[in-house]
Amino acid sequence: MFQLSGFDHRTGHHCGTSALRNLSEFHGWNFDEATCFGLGGGIASVTLDRADRDWHEFLGRPLWLEEQFFESLDIDYVRREEDSFEDAWESITGRLDMEEPVLLFLDPTELDHVPATGHISPHVALAIGYGDDALLLSDATEPDAFELPIADLNRSWSGGQIRDLNYSHIVVTDVQTGVDLETAANRAFRETTTYMLDTRSYERRLGAAGDHGPDAIRTFANRVGSWADRDDPIPPARHARYSIEEHGRGAAFRRLYADALDVLAPEAGVGGPVADRMRTIAEEWEAAAAAFGTAVSADDDAERRTALSEAEGALNGIAEQEHRFFKHARDEF
Repeated sequence: MFQLSGFDHRTGHHCGTSALRNLSEFHGWNFDEATCFGLGGGIASVTLDRADRDWHEFLGRPLWLEEQFFESLDIDYVRREEDSFEDAWESITGRLDMEEPVLLFLDPTELDHVPATGHISPHVALAIGYGDDALLLSDATEPDAFELPIADLNRSWSGGQIRDLNYSHIVVTDVQTGVDLETAANRAFRETTTYMLDTRSYERRLGAAGDHGPDAIRTFANRVGSWADRDDPIPPARHARYSIEEHGRGAAFRRLYADALDVLAPEAGVGGPVADRMRTIAEEWEAAAAAFGTAVSADDDAERRTALSEAEGALNGIAEQEHRFFKHARDEF
């Protein structure tokens, strides 16, 4: 099997940012995972509507994180979709032959190695080699690079839970960064702040989703308040807990973003203890996750109703805190 030389696979907190960190090290940009996350726009708040569920799911990171990472740094890239597996295979193997890793966007429900914890599509991994019947993947969920059979690749690369993936992948066309870290940090910070405060006028295509920004957290909270009246409130409560705990150090990505702010806020000229303020917000997300966990394990309806009410209150409080946080950030520019 052909394999890129000099590529160092490492795991991390989140599939997309781990892939960007590994790509960063390969190309000599040398950003850690948290900084990659912050340069990708950092946190988001998205309610996701799915045809196979009668409740909203929540996502705490941008749907465009990987693209924003390259745009913040002014790195030339192309995101491609293909009409067939054969065309997609030719595209990525051609880049690998040029000693270039390729970012892939896959459906986690079609991948046996991805834990079945409600991970929301897409799952991001790096193609770093190939053979006649398999692709070599660098995937944050696995301790080592591994071979994914072509049949499994085809199945996971074509569909998707939220939107069709259509063999989506990103190739870097010029590895040179066009700006310094100060400029990149400003771009990323402005992107996140604009998204959080001006969602309705935000120019980027938001994707197949419901509400965004603090409004999404409020929508999420309002839905939680109605779950106690469901015949079975445990499935949505379980998925709500997963959506907060699964990635980004267990606080809806807010701890990972706080680590990014340690580096990027001074570069962007945002004063004050913003990283510590984000860590305080992360604690509130952890409290909401704990309330969802209590709702899942509750012995009776009264205990479950109380836990869901606590989660609802925590989320409404978070929405206000995050609005104030980004209002402060904007005032600092």
